[in-house]
Amino acid sequence: MSGGRGQPSARAVAHRVLARTDKGAYATLALDSELSRTALSDADRRLATELVYGTLRHRLRLDRALAAYAPRGIAKLSPAL
Repeated sequence: MSGGRGQPSARAVAHRVLARTDKGAYATLALDSELSRTALSDADRRLATELVYGTLRHRLRLDRALAAYAPRGIAKLSPAL
């Protein structure tokens, strides 16, 4: 998952940030750190930011929706999923 010229995409950045928050990192600090390491365009930086905060804001709703389609429960799904 990368953008042009070997740069990670906005989605890849958001994925890394969300993985770090699952391990206890603060979203703001993790996002700032990841964005400082990339040369994303302003639009892609905004997209990564919205993906991170939107996912965190709606995580309970997303988990409930996933639970409806996970017969073994979402606790048994891999964190990456």
